[in-house]
Amino acid sequence: MVMSMTAVRAAALALALALAPAKLGTAAAAGRGVTVLSNTAVPRDTDGKPLITGETSVLGHGGALYFYVNNWGTCTPVDCCPSSGGCASCCYVPPSASFPDACVFVANHTVSVYRTTDLQSWTNLGVALSLSARPHGIEFRPHVVHNANTGKYVMWFEDRPHPISSSGYSVAVANNPAGPFVTVATSVKMADVPGDFDVLVDDDGTAYHVQTTTNDPQALDGFVVTVLSHNYTAPATPKRSTHFRAPLPAEGPVFFKRAGAYYILGGPTCCACRGGSSVYVFRAPSPLGPWSYVADVGSNRQPYDPHSPANFVTHAQASTVFRFDNHYVWLGNQWVTSAARNADLLYWSVLNFTDSGDIAQFVWQDTVTLPAAPAVVV
Repeated sequence: MVMSMTAVRAAALALALALAPAKLGTAAAAGRGVTVLSNTAVPRDTDGKPLITGETSVLGHGGALYFYVNNWGTCTPVDCCPSSGGCASCCYVPPSASFPDACVFVANHTVSVYRTTDLQSWTNLGVALSLSARPHGIEFRPHVVHNANTGKYVMWFEDRPHPISSSGYSVAVANNPAGPFVTVATSVKMADVPGDFDVLVDDDGTAYHVQTTTNDPQALDGFVVTVLSHNYTAPATPKRSTHFRAPLPAEGPVFFKRAGAYYILGGPTCCACRGGSSVYVFRAPSPLGPWSYVADVGSNRQPYDPHSPANFVTHAQASTVFRFDNHYVWLGNQWVTSAARNADLLYWSVLNFTDSGDIAQFVWQDTVTLPAAPAVVV
């Protein structure tokens, strides 16, 4: 059968779109039933402004995805790669003339929220957690979940007094996914000193908190998972936790469930660093384990150089994994890629699973293409 010229052109266009996806939000992408995410440009909201970027949590609710973003501000990020400690060091602690800290360990972070149904059209809903709604100090890594038991939306965040010290986590709640969130608990003590973390709500409504662990002899340089209380604002009583090791000192855990298995993905320590981190894969049959280290799927195959930003595939540190249609999407932050910290690039990657549940090696992609479908979050 001979195809019409119109059909030929349509087929050619479809093939070109598949092989060389358009940038996020272009007419070609929006009009042909696909979602295209860029790793080389920041998405823009419905007002035409670039998204505020930073550590991000994703909540699915009512057919939409809500992205909660830690807003570091418009300060200039610091590139630690030339320092004696290399890219992943905290070269700005203490601040110096060569490596000043105007962004990381400061007390002006707020949390903004965006709503999207297709990862193409982003509505800025404003500030979800304001400075006045939380304790004075350094706020990191907001994570928001919905508590069906109470009807509340619960935001955990790392809370450190200013100047720098470790105290615990804080918890804020809201009646709506857009907030405003108001802090209801401070200095919440978990199984270790506060650090990077994530929160998972299981199918039965039980919530679990995973965090880095640095001073526990059972899991030095690893992670600890703790069951949360009925209202998700504290550890359960009695406290129930499990610990497991990582190959190297690790942080940035993301926690999700797929096909009856539980996954935590973390990576080597990366202090808001240029070059990002790797992706360590841990898997377990239940949230409390036993946890097994499976693989490192995020390192480039080259000798490690602490002063190089090219050690890891994504150049990013993990923020979250969320589900869009039948795809599990890994989202990370490409630190030190902009003149303003809250404009740093993101990195989106679809996780590819083998039949046995293993996660395939990450490969750098300028863009990621997904079918446009209703959003579902893990």
